[in-house]
Amino acid sequence: MNNVEKALDKIGRGLLDGLKDAIKVAQVAEPFVDLGFPAVAGLYNSTVATIASVKTTAAAAIVPGASDLDNVIAATTAATPIIEAYAKSAGLTMPDQTTILKYMAAGLASLKLAAPPAS
Repeated sequence: MNNVEKALDKIGRGLLDGLKDAIKVAQVAEPFVDLGFPAVAGLYNSTVATIASVKTTAAAAIVPGASDLDNVIAATTAATPIIEAYAKSAGLTMPDQTTILKYMAAGLASLKLAAPPAS
């Protein structure tokens, strides 16, 4: 793993840790949102539940030692049905899974192109 990959890995792990903490805070806030903002409480609570479910599902799909692309595909494939259900319930539209996977693969390829050659 070169220095850029190490830095990206460290950033990614930090974001996941931050997301874990943010989910906990958001879950603790649910009753306060219910009381203080009843008009948006349902949307807030379902969004928090969806994010927590996506994080858990995607993390469970990761295979240690698999390629980055394989893990992106696995996590995206596992989480997409949860996101689709949320989008439908919220009246949102989203691209199909094939389009999402193409964007994820392109993003991963871009990161790899930006990395300096390994010495």
